[in-house]
Amino acid sequence: MSKLGRYTQSLDYIVKSDQIMRALVASAPENKQQQGYFAAIVSTNGVTLGNLGKLDAALKNLNEARASFESLEKADSHNHGIPIRALTCTEKMGEAASRAGNSKLAADYFHQVLKEVEPELAKQNVDANVPYPAADSYSGLGDLELRKARQSRGNAATQKVSWIQASVWYLKSLQAWRRVDHPLPVAPSGFDAGDPAKVETKLQLCEAALAKLGAPPQ
Repeated sequence: MSKLGRYTQSLDYIVKSDQIMRALVASAPENKQQQGYFAAIVSTNGVTLGNLGKLDAALKNLNEARASFESLEKADSHNHGIPIRALTCTEKMGEAASRAGNSKLAADYFHQVLKEVEPELAKQNVDANVPYPAADSYSGLGDLELRKARQSRGNAATQKVSWIQASVWYLKSLQAWRRVDHPLPVAPSGFDAGDPAKVETKLQLCEAALAKLGAPPQ
C-alpha cells in the first residue's frame, strides 16, 4: 500500500499486523518460529514507516526487530556466522535516517554494518547474505555524499570532495554487488535489497560532475 501511495491504508495494516503478532508471541513465548515471524513483520513495518518519513517510529520498530533477530540468532546453536538479519535491520535504520534527513545518524548506522560485514566480505567464499547489506551500506554512504555535493553548490572545493567520496562509496558498493552471481530485489535474508544498476547510474553521475570540475576519475 505504501509503494502505491496509499499511506493511510498502509499504516492501518501496520497497526493490525503488529497487534496480531504481539498477541501470538505473548500466547506462546517459547515458540521460536512465531518469534521469527514477529521480528520479520516488525522489521517490515519499520521499513515502511521509514518510507513514510516517520523516523522515530521506524527506528523503534527496526531496533525492536534487530534485538529479536539477535536473540534468535544467538539461541541457534547451528548458526556460527554474523547476525545478518540483525545487521540488515541496522542498515535499514540507516536508510530511514537518511530519508528523514539525519545524515549523521544514517552514516553511524551504515558504518556499524560495515564494521561487521567487511571482514566477512574479504573472505574468498563469502556467505551469500553478506554482500547485500554491505552493498546497500556503501551506496547509502554514497547517497549521503551525493546529497552533500548537491547542497554545496557555490563552493567548488567542498563539492569536489563530496563528489569524489560519493564515487568511492558507489565503487565499493558495486564491488560488493559483484560478489553476488545474480543479484535479487529481495536478499536471501528476506529483506528488500538495492539495485546495482541504480548504483552504477549514480557513479556515472559523480564521474560526470567531477569531469566538469576537472577532477580525474576515481
